[in-house]
Amino acid sequence: QQNHSLFGSANMKLIASFVVIAALVAVAATADESTGVDVPGRHHLSFTMKFEGGCIQDHAHKQVKCTGKGNSQEQVTMVSANDAVIYNVKPHMGAFATINSTTTLTSETTFTETGIVEFGIHGARGHAFSYSGGGSTFAQADEAVYGGLFALTGGRGQFAGAKGAMSYTIRSQQNFDYELLMSVTVELAGHKTEEKL
Repeated sequence: QQNHSLFGSANMKLIASFVVIAALVAVAATADESTGVDVPGRHHLSFTMKFEGGCIQDHAHKQVKCTGKGNSQEQVTMVSANDAVIYNVKPHMGAFATINSTTTLTSETTFTETGIVEFGIHGARGHAFSYSGGGSTFAQADEAVYGGLFALTGGRGQFAGAKGAMSYTIRSQQNFDYELLMSVTVELAGHKTEEKL
């Protein structure tokens, strides 16, 4: 019988949609602890983006490699007395973001992941951050949910010197197509010297 799990486990079906998970890790403060004054040029940025893409499974290494694209977009979350929460995303033409990730199964219920998110237009992707972290899997009736929390590990352009965190969950289904909702909170350094990703 063919194994349909994202990582090869029996009864789980393949990728994917990424959805936001709870709580982001707190990022470093904008003040210099030794003086109590603001550090020039540093400021915070928090955002959520929706991506769509696909994945390739590597059974031999218990890995999944995914790529996705997120257009410029408007997101609206409304609290409703009838429906609890209504959420809509409206994409726009123009600059976009891409995500490339490698996820490795570390047990039947845990995984680690590294990746890079890049921003810009075709041929000019001067802004990016890399991330690393891990999470857990939560099996459901006909799909599996993967939730993780990640630290930013490097950046370039607007994200050079950035400190922060990213979170998501993955809902894995039969095919390799996915949607990703990513939440990021980051402290930007205010300069554009390149760091290794």
